[in-house]
Amino acid sequence: MKGDGMDKMRKEEVARIFSKLLRLRHSLVHLRMDNMELHRGQPPILHTLIKTNNISQKVLAEAMGVAPSTMTLSLNRMESAGLLRRTNDEVDQRVRRITITEKGRQVAGRMKDMMNSVEMATFEGITDDEIDMLSSIFERMLGNITHLIEQEKER
Repeated sequence: MKGDGMDKMRKEEVARIFSKLLRLRHSLVHLRMDNMELHRGQPPILHTLIKTNNISQKVLAEAMGVAPSTMTLSLNRMESAGLLRRTNDEVDQRVRRITITEKGRQVAGRMKDMMNSVEMATFEGITDDEIDMLSSIFERMLGNITHLIEQEKER
Protein backbone atom coordinates (compact mmCIF):
# COMPACT_ATOMS: atom_id res chain seq x y z
CA MET A 1 0.00 0.00 0.00
CA LYS A 2 2.92 2.34 0.69
CA GLY A 3 3.95 2.07 -2.96
CA ASP A 4 0.48 3.16 -4.10
CA GLY A 5 0.90 6.53 -2.37
CA MET A 6 4.31 7.08 -3.95
CA ASP A 7 2.96 6.04 -7.34
CA LYS A 8 0.10 8.54 -6.98
CA MET A 9 2.52 11.28 -5.95
CA ARG A 10 4.79 10.56 -8.95
CA LYS A 11 1.83 10.67 -11.34
CA GLU A 12 0.63 13.95 -9.84
CA GLU A 13 4.14 15.38 -10.20
CA VAL A 14 4.35 14.28 -13.84
CA ALA A 15 0.90 15.77 -14.51
CA ARG A 16 2.00 19.04 -12.88
CA ILE A 17 5.19 19.17 -14.97
CA PHE A 18 3.25 18.32 -18.15
CA SER A 19 0.71 21.09 -17.44
CA LYS A 20 3.52 23.55 -16.77
CA LEU A 21 5.24 22.56 -20.04
CA LEU A 22 2.05 23.19 -22.02
CA ARG A 23 1.43 26.55 -20.30
CA LEU A 24 5.01 27.72 -20.92
CA ARG A 25 4.95 26.61 -24.54
CA HIS A 26 1.61 28.38 -24.98
CA SER A 27 3.06 31.54 -23.40
CA LEU A 28 6.14 31.45 -25.65
CA VAL A 29 4.05 31.02 -28.79
CA HIS A 30 1.79 33.93 -27.82
CA LEU A 31 4.73 36.19 -26.95
CA ARG A 32 6.17 35.52 -30.38
CA MET A 33 2.77 36.04 -32.00
CA ASP A 34 2.51 39.41 -30.24
CA ASN A 35 5.87 40.35 -31.76
CA MET A 36 4.43 39.42 -35.17
CA GLU A 37 1.31 41.52 -34.41
CA LEU A 38 -0.91 38.44 -34.64
CA HIS A 39 -3.83 37.74 -32.36
CA ARG A 40 -4.64 34.31 -30.95
CA GLY A 41 -7.33 33.16 -33.35
CA GLN A 42 -5.64 34.44 -36.49
CA PRO A 43 -3.04 31.73 -37.32
CA PRO A 44 -5.67 29.00 -37.86
CA ILE A 45 -7.61 31.37 -40.11
CA LEU A 46 -4.51 32.08 -42.18
CA HIS A 47 -3.70 28.37 -42.34
CA THR A 48 -7.23 27.57 -43.54
CA LEU A 49 -7.09 30.33 -46.17
CA ILE A 50 -3.79 28.99 -47.50
CA LYS A 51 -5.37 25.56 -47.91
CA THR A 52 -8.75 26.81 -49.16
CA ASN A 53 -8.53 30.35 -50.50
CA ASN A 54 -11.57 32.36 -51.60
CA ILE A 55 -13.80 30.67 -49.05
CA SER A 56 -17.11 32.07 -47.88
CA GLN A 57 -17.16 33.74 -44.50
CA LYS A 58 -19.87 31.34 -43.31
CA VAL A 59 -17.88 28.24 -44.32
CA LEU A 60 -14.74 29.69 -42.71
CA ALA A 61 -16.59 30.28 -39.42
CA GLU A 62 -17.89 26.70 -39.52
CA ALA A 63 -14.40 25.35 -40.23
CA MET A 64 -13.02 27.30 -37.26
CA GLY A 65 -15.89 26.17 -35.02
CA VAL A 66 -16.83 29.72 -34.05
CA ALA A 67 -19.93 31.85 -34.28
CA PRO A 68 -20.19 34.06 -37.38
CA SER A 69 -20.14 37.18 -35.15
CA THR A 70 -16.84 36.06 -33.60
CA MET A 71 -15.44 35.40 -37.06
CA THR A 72 -16.50 38.88 -38.20
CA LEU A 73 -14.47 40.51 -35.41
CA SER A 74 -11.35 38.50 -36.29
CA LEU A 75 -11.76 39.15 -40.01
CA ASN A 76 -12.23 42.90 -39.45
CA ARG A 77 -8.95 43.03 -37.55
CA MET A 78 -7.14 40.88 -40.12
CA GLU A 79 -8.50 42.89 -43.05
CA SER A 80 -7.36 46.13 -41.39
CA ALA A 81 -3.90 44.59 -40.98
CA GLY A 82 -3.84 43.72 -44.69
CA LEU A 83 -3.76 39.94 -44.11
CA LEU A 84 -6.92 39.19 -46.09
CA ARG A 85 -9.47 40.73 -48.38
CA ARG A 86 -13.26 40.34 -48.32
CA THR A 87 -15.35 40.63 -51.45
CA ASN A 88 -18.93 39.91 -52.38
CA ASP A 89 -19.57 36.66 -54.23
CA GLU A 90 -20.11 37.23 -57.95
CA VAL A 91 -23.21 35.01 -58.05
CA ASP A 92 -24.78 35.69 -54.63
CA GLN A 93 -24.10 39.22 -53.34
CA ARG A 94 -25.17 38.15 -49.82
CA VAL A 95 -22.13 35.86 -49.58
CA ARG A 96 -18.78 37.35 -48.51
CA ARG A 97 -15.65 35.67 -49.91
CA ILE A 98 -12.40 35.70 -47.95
CA THR A 99 -9.07 35.75 -49.82
CA ILE A 100 -5.63 35.76 -48.26
CA THR A 101 -3.32 38.57 -49.37
CA GLU A 102 0.38 38.33 -50.15
CA LYS A 103 1.07 39.91 -46.75
CA GLY A 104 -1.14 37.24 -45.17
CA ARG A 105 0.87 34.52 -46.93
CA GLN A 106 4.12 36.04 -45.68
CA VAL A 107 2.83 36.27 -42.11
CA ALA A 108 1.58 32.67 -42.30
CA GLY A 109 5.05 31.59 -43.49
CA ARG A 110 6.70 33.44 -40.60
CA MET A 111 4.20 31.85 -38.21
CA LYS A 112 5.06 28.39 -39.55
CA ASP A 113 8.79 29.12 -39.16
CA MET A 114 8.21 30.37 -35.61
CA MET A 115 6.27 27.24 -34.67
CA ASN A 116 9.03 25.06 -36.13
CA SER A 117 11.61 26.91 -34.03
CA VAL A 118 9.49 26.43 -30.89
CA GLU A 119 9.22 22.70 -31.62
CA MET A 120 12.96 22.43 -32.26
CA ALA A 121 13.74 24.21 -28.98
CA THR A 122 11.18 22.12 -27.08
CA PHE A 123 12.78 18.85 -28.19
CA GLU A 124 16.40 20.00 -28.02
CA GLY A 125 18.58 17.39 -26.33
CA ILE A 126 15.92 14.68 -26.59
CA THR A 127 16.80 11.60 -28.63
CA ASP A 128 14.67 10.08 -31.37
CA ASP A 129 14.06 7.05 -29.14
CA GLU A 130 12.85 9.31 -26.33
CA ILE A 131 10.57 11.17 -28.73
CA ASP A 132 9.15 7.84 -29.94
CA MET A 133 8.56 6.82 -26.32
CA LEU A 134 6.86 10.13 -25.52
CA SER A 135 4.68 9.79 -28.60
CA SER A 136 3.61 6.31 -27.58
CA ILE A 137 2.86 7.41 -24.02
CA PHE A 138 0.92 10.48 -25.15
CA GLU A 139 -1.14 8.37 -27.57
CA ARG A 140 -2.12 6.03 -24.73
CA MET A 141 -2.94 8.99 -22.49
CA LEU A 142 -5.09 10.52 -25.26
CA GLY A 143 -6.89 7.19 -25.55
CA ASN A 144 -7.49 7.14 -21.79
CA ILE A 145 -8.96 10.64 -21.80
CA THR A 146 -11.01 10.00 -24.95
CA HIS A 147 -12.49 6.91 -23.29
CA LEU A 148 -13.40 8.93 -20.17
CA ILE A 149 -15.05 11.62 -22.29
CA GLU A 150 -17.11 8.99 -24.11
CA GLN A 151 -18.19 7.53 -20.76
CA GLU A 152 -19.21 10.98 -19.49
CA LYS A 153 -21.28 11.61 -22.61
CA GLU A 154 -23.16 8.33 -22.08
CA ARG A 155 -24.28 9.36 -18.61
